[in-house]
Amino acid sequence: MAELPDQTIVVSDSDLRDALKLVWPIASAIATMEQLETITLAAGTGMVPAEVNDPNANPSKNALCLALAHSSVETASATGKIGQGRKMVWYNLAGLKCSKADQQKYDFVYTNTTEWVSEADATAILRRGTGATVVQRATDASGKVNVQLLFKGANKSEVCSFRAFRNLPAGCLYYLGRLRTFYKSAWPFLTNASPDAYVHALKNMGYFTAGESTYKHLVSVNYRTYLAKYDTL
Repeated sequence: MAELPDQTIVVSDSDLRDALKLVWPIASAIATMEQLETITLAAGTGMVPAEVNDPNANPSKNALCLALAHSSVETASATGKIGQGRKMVWYNLAGLKCSKADQQKYDFVYTNTTEWVSEADATAILRRGTGATVVQRATDASGKVNVQLLFKGANKSEVCSFRAFRNLPAGCLYYLGRLRTFYKSAWPFLTNASPDAYVHALKNMGYFTAGESTYKHLVSVNYRTYLAKYDTL
């Protein structure tokens, strides 16, 4: 498919909430990754098969707030405050990557990104001349040193390749559908709104590279913020 220009889109929290709520019953009815890809492409053109829908899968307020909180960790704030809009690249609301092989099938974009890696891996990456730079170092509770690296999208390395979606519903559908089909052990904790268990399941499946305690804290704090702000978004 097409490589799209590196473009940041600002989405209001209310629009993101409403789009997640709209596609949740569709995502809940998706059984396989292949079906998800087909329906996501259709959603990008505004055409989703009506038969793919679970009318009983309407999300609770708490589940929507947990999805918003998770997205807020993977995207940037539009104003520096939670609940006042998100900035994302091509409606990718959860930092979902696009492999070199998948670039042949789906829209994608190269953009700057950061990754947490071990000190040994950081040393190896820097020696390879990838253009990565060190952002910060942190020591976890066990004494292990982890390094946050910045990778420039202009270098077009695979780590900077992300899925791109043509509209907000398509991005929300792929996010939820991928959780439903690929990160399936985390899906029940999202629908039941259990932040700590949700993050733990995502970590076990390699969803993020940051430390689990750090990621869990961010999701939990933002989850409580969205719960308080939900009716006024």
